[in-house]
Order: sequence, then C-alpha cells, then structure tokens
Amino acid sequence: MKSGTAIARAGVFAAALLSLGSVPAHAEVAAQGEAGFRVEHSVIANVSEKKAWAAVLAPGAWWSSEHSWSGDARNMRLDAKLGGCWCERWKGGEVRHMSVVALFPGSKIVLEGGLGPLQAMGVSGAMTISVTPEGEGSKISFSYSVGGVFDPPAAALAPAVDGVIGEQAGRLKSYLEAE
Repeated sequence: MKSGTAIARAGVFAAALLSLGSVPAHAEVAAQGEAGFRVEHSVIANVSEKKAWAAVLAPGAWWSSEHSWSGDARNMRLDAKLGGCWCERWKGGEVRHMSVVALFPGSKIVLEGGLGPLQAMGVSGAMTISVTPEGEGSKISFSYSVGGVFDPPAAALAPAVDGVIGEQAGRLKSYLEAE
C-alpha cells in the first residue's frame, strides 16, 4: 500500500503530466488513434556509442525528478537483462516503471509498461530506446507506443506524454554532453 506522501506525489505527477498537454510539444506525436498513440524523439550527442549506451542504462542520472514517484530520480535503476526491471525504490515505497522485453547490448533496449499515471489506467506501453552512430557522435532515439482504453482520451494524453518523453531525451543529451 502506498504511503500518503507517495499518493500525494502520484497525484502531483499525474497533474503535471496532464498540464503539459497545453504546452506546445517540441516534437510531434508520430501516430494517434482512439485506442492509443506513439511518440518519437531523437537527439544527437557528441559522445561515443559506448558512452551513450551506458547513460541510457542509468536513467537515475538523467531522468527528471519531477517525473518520478519518489521525487528523486536517483532512486531509479535499470537492470539491463531480459525481464530486468526499470524500478524506483526509496524509503517510502517502490515502483516498477517498465520491464525489459528485448535487449541488444550497445544498440537497443525494448521496455514494456506504463509510465507514471498510465500505470493506473491499465494501458499497455512499449518503449524502444536505440543508439546508433551519427557523424562523430551518437543518435539516441526514443519510441513509446501506448494502447488500451483511455480515460481521459488518448488524444488528450498524447501531447503530455510526448512532452515528458521529449524532456527526458533532452535531459539525456545534456547529461552526456556535460560530462
């Protein structure tokens, strides 16, 4: 059972996600329908593929704490193996954000699950994160497809989810280039 603080944080997290729908997205929703949507983001970082891949597997270093259950993204860990957990653990609770369903070390990871308030909606999501060479650096691509029965409607949530994933892609790039 969640503590009162975790429940309050979940409510704040959901409100923040929904409020992003009014902010113009800095990338487009790639596909959208009544039963779901797909958002896609790519960034190019001036780092090696090896460094980019290592960062992808360490979301606690670059994911926004505002989009975490605990309020501190450093509590996130990604166990990069088939069935591995992208989990967040802290004194007040624990959350499984996503599970690893496919892994191609150094180049691609596929995760399934609903991020944030999508978990409570019972929708299904699949996120693919890939790292490919791009010039002298690396291209890191995020594709997150979410489907199911939505309340609020998928069209209302797609821009908000797009904003959150776009923010995280930008944070990853900034993290990589700051080191």
